[in-house]
Order: sequence, then C-alpha cells, then structure tokens
Amino acid sequence: MSKTKLHTTKKQFEGAHEIADTGRARKVEIPRKMLYALLMDHSNMIGKLGHDVLIVPGENDDARS
Repeated sequence: MSKTKLHTTKKQFEGAHEIADTGRARKVEIPRKMLYALLMDHSNMIGKLGHDVLIVPGENDDARS
C-alpha cells in the first residue's frame, strides 16, 4: 500500500468544516490556501483510487452560483 501526502492539516480541515457548518448564507468564504490544499488532497485521493471510481451525483451537484 502506498502513502499519500495530505496538504491539509487537521486544523485546516476542521476549520473548513466549521466555516461550512456556521455559514447561514448560500456562499461562504474560506482562505485561498485552505481551498487549494483541500483541492490538492481531493485530486490526490481520486488519483490513488485509479479507474475504479464511480461518481454518483449528489444533492449538492446543482449549478447554483
């Protein structure tokens, strides 16, 4: 089993959840560095899964702006 480096610290991950959970409006703001780290981690994890990935549309997949 290979290891994957995470760019998001536990503190950043928990902070992002707190921001999302406490946001009352449709839009929330997070620091650019936090977003970048989360996106890099997501990309790395999808890459590790390889071609055996089934993406199922979820309730939040609408095109709201």
